[in-house]
Amino acid sequence: MYERVIRESMRVEDLRTYLHGPTLRRVWHHLWLPRKVRGLWESRFRTLAGAA
Repeated sequence: MYERVIRESMRVEDLRTYLHGPTLRRVWHHLWLPRKVRGLWESRFRTLAGAA
């Protein structure tokens, strides 16, 4: 579900509703995302780039 929300959400409210920060950091490196999308998110949310 996180992959789909990240790729397809058009509104910030959707991201806030469906994504939980601590869970997102925990599963970040398991998500299959396009390279550009991953890079954009990691540049905006630096903690994702270092998430294990």
